[in-house]
Amino acid sequence: MVASEMRLPWDLVEEILSWVPLKSLIRFRTVCKRWKALFEEKRFTKNQLARASRPQFILFIAESMIYSVDVILDGCPSIEIKLLKLPLDTTACILSMDLVVNCCDGLLLCSVPSNRLEVCNPWLKQASPRIKTFEKTYFNGIGYDNSRSDSDCYKILASSFTTEKTWITEFGSNAWKLHQFASENWWLMSDYSVSLNGTLYWIGCNSKCREFFITSFDFSTEKFKRYFCALPCKSAEGLDSRSLEVFRRDRFSYLHQCIETKDIEIWVTKKKIDNKDGESVEWMMFMNVSVPYTSKLRDMCFRCQRSYFIDEKSLSLALCCEDYNGNICIYIAKGKMSKKIKIKGVDRHHCLHRTYFPSLVQVPSYQRE
Repeated sequence: MVASEMRLPWDLVEEILSWVPLKSLIRFRTVCKRWKALFEEKRFTKNQLARASRPQFILFIAESMIYSVDVILDGCPSIEIKLLKLPLDTTACILSMDLVVNCCDGLLLCSVPSNRLEVCNPWLKQASPRIKTFEKTYFNGIGYDNSRSDSDCYKILASSFTTEKTWITEFGSNAWKLHQFASENWWLMSDYSVSLNGTLYWIGCNSKCREFFITSFDFSTEKFKRYFCALPCKSAEGLDSRSLEVFRRDRFSYLHQCIETKDIEIWVTKKKIDNKDGESVEWMMFMNVSVPYTSKLRDMCFRCQRSYFIDEKSLSLALCCEDYNGNICIYIAKGKMSKKIKIKGVDRHHCLHRTYFPSLVQVPSYQRE
């Protein structure tokens, strides 16, 4: 008598698969129809995203190429680069120096002001049709109304340069809703937003007193909160480098580099971010990186875009930016060790980069060819 085939309970299979790294899950979609259907379920994709390991860098390069860069921090730090191909010509605008890319739940909003707007998930090889745009607008980010149960209903925020006028559109709609706000003495320090629980955040600045703080836009109220919370460093030096990223999927991390000493401070928030309550935000120092004259971190170009993430397990900083020769590099700081890894064949004039959490989240209203 042939022994019957052993089968695990389906809920246990789901639990095991939710812990599998995304790169393997992508390959597993072809195992069977049931697994493929599971990977497209909203519940499963949310669990997988919540359990995602450390992020990676994603590079947009001329000639419509997208690369993922995994930073290996175990042992001697190294990087792994993978070419991601899309079925549509989503990145044709990469040759434009005005390209801006914002992220939310593994989705990438690729935009050129007053020109192009598309959403893609490069790991799933999915891209939206081009979205209707209009003149004199900047596309600030992608998020969702976190007060609704269907938090997968993604929205896009656009604004005038001064943010006195904003427009919002929901995926699947060609209509843009206009909001007008009073003029104030502040501006966003960057075109790049940080999306956390559907709400968008930036580093803002008061033009009169040179105060720096975190600004937010809440899709549930469709309003800016000019002053969401304070930054941990009180420096008013405008030439210092400041960057904001997501930490542990539910908190902020903040990088501050002094223009004079080149030393780097990394701060993180103590508790999960409550989108409605910025007053309760508390910061603590995560790591302090001294940058002596012999350090490889010293040749990072100060006035350039920076993407970074921190790793709790190894107490490391991984940072992507250009050096003073225009090369795109990955810089790693771990204890007293620092390392610079040049990404060959790429320079600042043909590259844009972001910190990115890969995911199985489907591109909304995506149509297969």
